[in-house]
Amino acid sequence: MKIHTVLRPKSLKILSPILVIFAALLIGGWLWTRETPDPLPKPPPRLPTVRVDQARFSTHTMSISSQGFVEPVMSNHIRAPFSGKITAINPKLKSGAQFRKGEWLFKLDDIYYQTNLARARSGLAHAGLQLKQVQAAASQARNDWQRLGEGKPNELVLYTPQLQEAKALVEAAEAELKLATQTLKDTTVVAPYDCLITALEISFDQQVEPSEPLGTLCAIATARIRLPIREEEAMRLKENIWNGPLSYSIPVVLEAELNGVRQLWQAQIVRSEMVIDRTSRRVYLVAELERPYDRKEGAPLPFGLHVQAQIAGKKLDKLVQIPANALLENNMIAVLDMQNRVRLKTVQIIEVSDRFALISNGLKPGEMVCISQVPRVLVGKEVQVVTPSEVAEVIHE
Repeated sequence: MKIHTVLRPKSLKILSPILVIFAALLIGGWLWTRETPDPLPKPPPRLPTVRVDQARFSTHTMSISSQGFVEPVMSNHIRAPFSGKITAINPKLKSGAQFRKGEWLFKLDDIYYQTNLARARSGLAHAGLQLKQVQAAASQARNDWQRLGEGKPNELVLYTPQLQEAKALVEAAEAELKLATQTLKDTTVVAPYDCLITALEISFDQQVEPSEPLGTLCAIATARIRLPIREEEAMRLKENIWNGPLSYSIPVVLEAELNGVRQLWQAQIVRSEMVIDRTSRRVYLVAELERPYDRKEGAPLPFGLHVQAQIAGKKLDKLVQIPANALLENNMIAVLDMQNRVRLKTVQIIEVSDRFALISNGLKPGEMVCISQVPRVLVGKEVQVVTPSEVAEVIHE
């Protein structure tokens, strides 16, 4: 006969807490005696990256940026020399046409001036005849006096006043003929120099007056560009522009977009206007380019084109060139010390363009210059250095 032991509920209530405590002690002892693994090492803090380059001294040619419009050196209105009716127009005469010096543009009615020329010729012939008659009479009077007279003859006897009058009449007639000839010639209006025609307003059978402009002539032998520069920029030029005429021409490169293509022209600064504009505080340099519409190489340089100009200046030694975006306020730049910590230095900047800045003082050869933007919070802190060659290798990979 089997005997079954049955735990009563009251006994279970007493044993349960004891069993839980015993199990907790066993687990705690096991955890206490278990070996604790070494913690993973923390990664070193990541340093901010800064691009740097070594300061290298070199020689640079200073330049001055300016801009201006291309203009003719000389221009005049087309006018009739006197009142009249236009009887002929050169078929070539159109706005934009080019004429050589002496080519005819249009003609005026010349009937009246042909008549004047005929009268002048007649007057000269008559005056010449009178002179010959007086000369013959004077010669006869001189011979008669030598044969019959006594003593010294007076001027009237020898026809001296009559000869003077006759000669004066001939000279006047010659002048009248010269004037009539030139006036008749002027009825054909010609180009006074090699030129380009603009703003033309002329028609056949048109009655014109000398005060009436019929168009504009622009000389095409030389183009002129007035280039304003600041007063302090004038010190960058090789020559003092305030000492009078320039002893030599200063090279200047002109740049503009023409027909959708960027074009370059080599011109020369030939003079300064020697006056500082009261409003803009600028002084104007005058550049010239020969034969702007007849370029053997390259594109023509049309009048009215707006151009950018780079004027060559002095050559300076021991300059450091850095990217323009590396400049900080108050003429300061960021450099690295021997521990690769960022430091600020004040430098002397002599020229700044959109891309580069030239520094003349404040840096030593070999000094590491930060050529990327450096936040102020990095000043005094260590950074990771990246040189331009390393950047190029990364890009290549």
